[in-house]
Amino acid sequence: MIRSIYLSAFAVLITANALAEDAINPLVSDPALYEAAVALVPKGLVAGQAFRYDTETKTAYVAAFRDGADDPQDPGLDVDGGQVLELKLAENGGKLNIASHVLRPRQSADDVAPPEQWEPGAPPVGTPIPSGVIPCSINGWSNDPDPSGLNVRAAPDTRSMILGRLAPPWKGSGGADIAGDMGYRTEFRIIGYRKGWFLIQDAQEPGAPYEDPPPKRHPKSFKGRGWVKARLVGAAYANSNLSPALLRQAPHRDAALRPTLDGEPRLSIDGTLEVLEACSGQWALTRSRDGQHGWWRGICSNQVTNCS
Repeated sequence: MIRSIYLSAFAVLITANALAEDAINPLVSDPALYEAAVALVPKGLVAGQAFRYDTETKTAYVAAFRDGADDPQDPGLDVDGGQVLELKLAENGGKLNIASHVLRPRQSADDVAPPEQWEPGAPPVGTPIPSGVIPCSINGWSNDPDPSGLNVRAAPDTRSMILGRLAPPWKGSGGADIAGDMGYRTEFRIIGYRKGWFLIQDAQEPGAPYEDPPPKRHPKSFKGRGWVKARLVGAAYANSNLSPALLRQAPHRDAALRPTLDGEPRLSIDGTLEVLEACSGQWALTRSRDGQHGWWRGICSNQVTNCS
């Protein structure tokens, strides 16, 4: 079932590769050849994009990542380059076929594409990230409408001590719903993730980043480091030059692409991020409003304009 989903998105793969040599990459131009390559990927891995082809040696390269890298309980890591299926092609009867193949770990030499242009800010300083926590470097906001605010806990556990709260939404001095129906929400940095919880710090009062802070009587936000439930955290997709604008099965640009579910050829980044599910580095595992689920690199917390 998983394999058939990704093969159904093969037409999208044709636009996914940015290198000039991809115009003659037979795995991109020949769906049947790509399908034959996918069949060689062992159980436990998901075939990604045919990201490279060497015309001199007739060698094609397909990325592969751990099946389940999009599970919030055990998410993939941005430092995991995954595997590479290296395929030697040979011509037979005027048609290219797979002559031999080998599966190997991805190497630095495989990363021929330029990195995405996205700068989320400096990494956290001070106390190191605790052991067992996935380091992240993204921004988000509280989606908790509770007038008492969102609990910030000492550990990723509902039984853990409450260190403080993040302020509830603020409608703004003009009363206009500038940032949506909830008004301005408390923004913060997300520096770690562990099984349904985000480790955060540096909270800002709702509206403060937009020169419209709440009145003194409004509840204040805890600004230290602590844990909040991931299901109560929101954010926005940022334009990080991932091409095309589709979510991915793992936190890597060459991971399998997730086709949109609403019939659109590309995911609109404006106002479509519904849920933050996990994070790793500058990547976030998300669910979009069309119901699609996957990874995106470049998350921001701007509530009044898009994040282009």
